[in-house]
Amino acid sequence: MILNLSDKSKKIIVLTGKLFIIGLAIFLINEQFANYPESITQLLLNSILNFNSNLKLVFFIFLLTVVNWTLEIIKWQITVHPLHVITFKTAFHQSLKSFAIATITPFKIGEIGLKAYYYKNNRKNIALLSTYTNMLQFSVTVIFGFFGTLILYFENYIDLVKLIILSLIAVTILVIKYHFNKLVKTKKLYLHSFKIFSLAFTRYLIFSSQYFIILTYLEPDLFNVLTLILIYITYYLSSIIPLFSLFDVVIKGSVSIFVFNEIGLKFNDSLLSASFIMWTLNFILPSMIGFYLMIHNPKLLKRY
Repeated sequence: MILNLSDKSKKIIVLTGKLFIIGLAIFLINEQFANYPESITQLLLNSILNFNSNLKLVFFIFLLTVVNWTLEIIKWQITVHPLHVITFKTAFHQSLKSFAIATITPFKIGEIGLKAYYYKNNRKNIALLSTYTNMLQFSVTVIFGFFGTLILYFENYIDLVKLIILSLIAVTILVIKYHFNKLVKTKKLYLHSFKIFSLAFTRYLIFSSQYFIILTYLEPDLFNVLTLILIYITYYLSSIIPLFSLFDVVIKGSVSIFVFNEIGLKFNDSLLSASFIMWTLNFILPSMIGFYLMIHNPKLLKRY
């Protein structure tokens, strides 16, 4: 009887914890729009009105999100392969549940922690690998942002001081990544790195192109290479801000306005709307699926 009571208590505690996390996520989503230029309802309405005349484009944009997350799941499946062989379904559950937790923690700490939790016999190595793959994805963002900055400088859009500051940040990040690679290599976990980098590179091209397509549909005058470069720099600058992922829409919206305004392009409403749509597709949708899986599947998947 005591054992049964203990089991019930554990289930209640776990369920309460999950509901608290979900409640906190909803609260943060709602709170961040308190001082936003437009209400979340108005932003959503504007987005629907802008896209309802082109359902094929809507489907294609949504398809890019599906492909993006499919690649992320495969990336995680390949990442843990040196230690454990897992199925796509297992990688799907672990990736989305971990991402849901990551949305309310800075620098994806929650994602790394939950993924490590699934592997009780290799938590340190899994945490190391999870951090490593995140740094690979981060490095791709930094590389694109760095070259975008160089192009803006040589085209006389920014001055030398800004180039030096952004370049120093990029070099510092890449040096840290280099030393982290050596640590992973020392532990003999440095396998499939080219595949992982290729997937990270492809994912970056997908979601940056997705942003470009949405933005240029809302504002056709921005259909040019310069816009794509500014998007690269937006991702670069916003990625080095250590805030919660749930605030991504505010961060990227604000940073994109700053970046575009710096060179005289003032399309604030379209930039905010594009950021909102990207946030909904690539953050809210997968995190809600992750939270659903946490509630719908109260029993943890197999822990290794």
